[in-house]
This record gives sequence, C-alpha cells and structure tokens, in this order.
Amino acid sequence: MIKQAFYIVFFILIFGFVSKLSSQSVKGNWYGIGVVDVPNGGNNYLAELVLNEKNKSVNGTFNYYFRDSLFTNKIEGTYDDASRKLSINKQNIIFYKSTNTKIGVDCPMYGELTLRVSKIESVLKGVLFSDAEHQFTCPFINVTLKKSIDTASLKQEPIIVQNVDTAKVLAPIAIDLKQQIFEKRIKTYTQEIAVENDFIKIELYDNGQIDYDSVSIYLNNKLVLPETMLTHNAITLKIPLDKNLPFNELSMFADNVGLIPPNTAALILYDGTTRHEVMMSSDFNKTATIKLVRKKKD
Repeated sequence: MIKQAFYIVFFILIFGFVSKLSSQSVKGNWYGIGVVDVPNGGNNYLAELVLNEKNKSVNGTFNYYFRDSLFTNKIEGTYDDASRKLSINKQNIIFYKSTNTKIGVDCPMYGELTLRVSKIESVLKGVLFSDAEHQFTCPFINVTLKKSIDTASLKQEPIIVQNVDTAKVLAPIAIDLKQQIFEKRIKTYTQEIAVENDFIKIELYDNGQIDYDSVSIYLNNKLVLPETMLTHNAITLKIPLDKNLPFNELSMFADNVGLIPPNTAALILYDGTTRHEVMMSSDFNKTATIKLVRKKKD
C-alpha cells in the first residue's frame, strides 16, 4: 500500500513538472498589437509571432500589418525558462510615421518580452526598441501578444497555393492531431450550391479588417489547403470534385480566430463561368461548410 502511494505521488510530481515546463514554452502562434510609445499616439501594428524553440534558441517569423500592407520578417533570438524572458535579435520594422508603405523607411528594432502564464491564457508582453543611433527617431513599440491555444502544437507556416491536387497534399507533421480537432467540431452548412463541372475554383479573402485569421480548407473531410492567413489578397485554389459521391463538402476550418472572433471570410466559388459568393464564419466550435451537389441535366 505504501509502495503504491509512493508511485502515485511520484507520477503526480513528474506530471506537474512536465506540465509546468510545457506552460512556460514560447513555441506556437502569438497574436496581438504593437502600440507606439509617443505622447500624441501613432499608427499601431497588428502582429503575429510564430515561434519555434530548441533549448534556449528560438526562431520563426514576425508578421505585422501596418496601414495597408503586410510585412514578414524572419527572426532569431533566445528564451530563458527561469526568467521567462524572450529576446529577439535585430529586425527591420517600418517607421511608424510612414505614409506610404512602399517607400517607407525602416527602423532597426530589438525585442525584450516576458512570458506571463495563467489558467486562462498565456501572454508575451514587452517592447520593441531601437539601437542608440536611432533611439530618438524610432520610439519604443509596446507589444502584447496572446497565445493561440488551439493551434499551438501544429505546424505554423502560412502557405498560399494556386493549384491543388488533393492526392498530393500531404501534411505529415501533426496532421493526425489536426484531423481529430477538425472531426470534433460541428459542421454548419452555410449554403448548398448546384455545380456542373468536375473542377471548381475558389478565391478566399478576409472579410473586413485584417486581424490575422488563419484557415485551412477541407474537401470531403480531407485537407487540401494547410493553414493560411487571410488577407485582402485572394487565396486561389483549383479543386477536383469527387464524381462518385452524391455530394461534395467544402469546409473552412479555423486554425485561429484572429484578433476579432469569429474567423470570417468571403469565398468566391467559380463553377466554370458561373460565380457564387458565400460568407463563411468558423470558430473553435463550428466549421463553415458548403454542400456541392451535382446539377441535374435537362
């Protein structure tokens, strides 16, 4: 009896230790905002930080939306578990007073953020700051980023695909886990569309303000487009339909809900020259789905 109690306590301690280590990791997707630290305010930055972590080294991408443009930086840095301090090496951030993003000047910026973990959420909070040479030109950017819990363990690299062969689309890393999450969510049928062609083309846009919504597309419960961030630029796919099924299902899976839930998109579907426009809305509980039925011939 004493021996059994010892093992129970031992496993509880080990589980707690592993859970604590996991909760302190910065690996995953982080979404939030950067606020320029100036007296009269300034243009803010919508931000996405995608991090990989190995030992004390981190790397990944820092995506941010400023005015009418999306910017992507490859980043490297370090993370200290004991202090929960994340340090990001120099990257270029467009100057906050830039009025034209195509000819705007860059500020060399470094990052110092601290991880704060609670039962409700994980938050990275800190500043982006410039070097001594630019400190009076490039003010601090106060950054607050929240972790996307639903997709933290999945591969996080946005991919834009022009043509899709469903037989060749393979995502071996974490696809089983993602498939399980997809199957647990409730499908909500937004529209039924009668089609007459063996292929359809779709265009997918963010519906409204860019807030870092990321989606995956499924056809008949199979992944055809891995996680991709929605912008005002179209994600375009040409998808073959299964002629042997009574109907096909096209689903938009929410990999996150961005800064403004739920995850919404405008989907334009082309059946030959016939155009259909559908508003899609997905979140962590439901997946927007279109039912595609074969048009009856006269």
